[in-house]
Formats: sequence, structure tokens, C-alpha cells
Amino acid sequence: MTHSPSEKPGDTPGESKAESAAKEPAVTPERQQADNFSVNQLACAYGGPVGSGILRSTPEDFFVEEQLSFDLTGEGEHLFLFIEKRGENTADVADMLAKLADVKQMNVSYAGLKDRHAVTRQWFSISLPGKSDPDLSALPDTIKILDKKRNNRKLRRGALRGNRFELRIRDLDADVDALVTRLAAIKSGGFPNYFGEQRFGRGYGNLSRAIPVLTRGKTRRKSEGMNLSAVRSMLFNLLLSKRVELGRWCSHPLVGDVMQLGGSSSLFVAESIDAELERRLNDAEIN
Repeated sequence: MTHSPSEKPGDTPGESKAESAAKEPAVTPERQQADNFSVNQLACAYGGPVGSGILRSTPEDFFVEEQLSFDLTGEGEHLFLFIEKRGENTADVADMLAKLADVKQMNVSYAGLKDRHAVTRQWFSISLPGKSDPDLSALPDTIKILDKKRNNRKLRRGALRGNRFELRIRDLDADVDALVTRLAAIKSGGFPNYFGEQRFGRGYGNLSRAIPVLTRGKTRRKSEGMNLSAVRSMLFNLLLSKRVELGRWCSHPLVGDVMQLGGSSSLFVAESIDAELERRLNDAEIN
């Protein structure tokens, strides 16, 4: 096959370079921001790392245990299962439970997603109206049921008092005195809780994949919701990073911040900042 001087292999016959280029996605400011974003850009509250090491070389190096925010009643149509999983995805475990219990996927609930590359303990609930507890003995060895109990309401997203973590760092290379000082500062003052790299997908690809969804204005698939979540996480990180740069990320409010009364769902906007508002914030009367 021969090509005319103006053609190259792969060109569409009769199509100019300008027409071909017009089909490429426009390089918008949003796409540039998505392509250039990295968690390594974010400001450090205490001056950056004082050492290095290896995280999660094995699943056992990262342990998480959920703590429910309520007590189980011991009766009801919802079977709660406290499960320890190793190297398993939360959604995959929920699918296994649905199949073994012979219920629809929507009848299996969990409070939040937990890492695959870890050992995690988390709660699931199965809606079983009028049914006895199912036989779950066919679960793989990577999934262990530690406890089970009935409850009169299903497990809802975010219904946790918190998560307990154990993190192991291998091959640590650090200035020990500086590390101890840094840990004491974090214990006293907290740390800016950025979303990590895994929220943005491999190579931060979830961000660029969200742009067509934003342009379209609606999602078509469940995975697109994850892409939009990545965008929200990026914006959260950028805003938090700016506040870290300003030194006003923790107990130093800014005009326009939304405040929540401690132990309540009541909200108000800080229209001005004064000593009384900062006192209430420091005393945890408001958040």
C-alpha cells in the first residue's frame, strides 16, 4: 500500500491534520489541573519527613479495626457479622456474603470501605427478614467471622465511632530524636488528614476520567461516582494545603467556616472571628 506525500500511516484518508487535531480533547484548565495534581505538592504542617521506610510490605503491616458507634440489640432481622479479612476487597466480601446468604447485593451493608492490601476487621450486616442465619462455612480462609449478632436495624455508611490502626514501618532510616519530637507534636496538635494517592486511582487516572462526567452533568456507571469522589478529594486536599500554608488548618478558624455544635447536628457560619469563638473551638464546644 502506498501513501500520498501528505498522508502518514494511520491518517484517515481525506482528513486534514487540523481536522484530526480537532478530535483530540481540549486542554482545558481543569484537565491541566487534573494532569498536574500530586499529593507530593501538598504543604506539610511540621516541615516535612524526618526519615523514610517501607510501608505495607505485607498485609499484616497495615491493620485496621472498626469500632461501632452503637450497641447491637441481639434481636431483629439484620444479622451483623464482625469479619477479619486479609488481602480482600470490602465490596467483594459483601458479594460473597450475598451469594452464600441467597440475598440480593443491596441487602448486604457495611459502614465503610477498607483496604485490600491489609488485615482489616469490619462489620457487615445482612437483611434476613423471616430467615435464619445462613451457612457461611464456604467463605475462603482469608475471611474469618469473629463475631455475629442480630440487630433491628441495618448497618449504615459511616456508623462508626472510629477506626483503630496499627501501622508497621520496615527498614526505618530516621533521626530518632527528631522522629520522637515530631510524633509528640502530632500527638499534641494533630495532623492535616489529606486524602492519599489511592483515592485518585492508578497514575491519578480517576481525575482525568471525571472530566467527561462533569461536562455531561450526570453519572452513567457506578465507577464514575468514584471518579467524582476523586475530584472532591483533590479540591479538599488543595484547600487544606492552602490553610496549612497559612497556619490556619486546625484550631484557627477563618471567616466563612461552617461550625458545628459539639454533640449536635446544628450548624452556623462564622461571620467574624473573635476570642470567644476561638475559645469555644479550643474547648471543643464547636467544631
